[in-house]
Amino acid sequence: MLILLNGGRSFDNVDTPASALKQQGIFVIGIGSKSSDIRELRKISSDPNLALSVSEFTDLPSVQEQLFSEMSKVLVRATPMTPTVTVEKQPSGRDVVFLLDGSDGTGTGFPAMRDFVQRVVETLSVDDNKDRVSVVQYSSDPTVQFYLNTYTTKSEILDGVRGLRHKAENPQHWSSSPVLEDNVFTASAGSRRLEGVPQVLILLSGGKSFDSVDGPASALKQLGVLTFAIGTRSSDSRELQKITQDPSYTLSVSEFTDLPSVQQQLQSSVEAVVTDIIPESPTVLGMLSSMVSCL
Repeated sequence: MLILLNGGRSFDNVDTPASALKQQGIFVIGIGSKSSDIRELRKISSDPNLALSVSEFTDLPSVQEQLFSEMSKVLVRATPMTPTVTVEKQPSGRDVVFLLDGSDGTGTGFPAMRDFVQRVVETLSVDDNKDRVSVVQYSSDPTVQFYLNTYTTKSEILDGVRGLRHKAENPQHWSSSPVLEDNVFTASAGSRRLEGVPQVLILLSGGKSFDSVDGPASALKQLGVLTFAIGTRSSDSRELQKITQDPSYTLSVSEFTDLPSVQQQLQSSVEAVVTDIIPESPTVLGMLSSMVSCL
C-alpha cells in the first residue's frame, strides 16, 4: 500500500509509473492539496475514489477517518478468502551455485572439483524442483557453465557437470564476479530469491585473488546470498573469510583431491544455516522509490 501526499502538479507524465505500480499489485491512495491536479491524482490512485483532497496539508486530520476507511476496504479485498492450514512446514528448497576456480594454476585439481560438485548434487532434491543448481567457472573472465533454470532434472545437471572443462586462464580476479549478482542470482536466470528461497554459493578456490574481494563479497551479502568457501593451501584463508558471512563457513583442504574429507562438514553447515532462514517477502522499495520520483 502506497499513501501519496502531494502538494502540486507533476512536471512529467504519471501514466507509466502509475500503471507499473498497479501491475505490481500496489494499492495507491493519493491525498492532494488545492495546488494538486485532482485528475492526475485519480490516475495515480488505484481507483478514482481513492484520490482525496484537502485545502492545505494542515487540514489532513479532516480526511484521516476517510483514509482509514478506504484502507480497511482495500485490506479486506486483498485478504485471501480461503483459509489455509499448515500442518507441517515443508522445506522450500535451495538455489545452489558452485563457483569454481578455473585459473591456470588449478588445472590438475579441476577433475577433483568436478567430482565434488557431482557428489554434492547427488544429495540435492532436484527432481521435485525443490533445489536448483548452477555452475560458474571464474578466472580473469567468469563463465556461466549453466544457469539455475538451464536443467530441471538431476541427470541433466550431472551430465552438465561431467562435461565441464577447465578454463585454464589468467589468475583469478574477483572484480569480475558481479556476473553472479547480475546474471546468476536473478529471476530471469532461475533464481527464486524474491520468493524467499535460500540462495547458496559454494566457492572452490585454489589461490589468492589478484584484486580486492571486499566489494563483490559485500554485494553478495546484501543480496542475502549465503557463501561457503573451500580453499586449498594456496588460498588466502583471511580472504575467504571476508567472502563468507561467517569464518565458520570457510573450510580448508591441502589439495582439491582432499575435498571428500570436508563434504559432510559443508553439507551440515549448509543445512544448519538454511534451516534457520525465515523467508522474507520480496521487497519493492527500490522500485517504489523510482516510481515516486517520477510522479
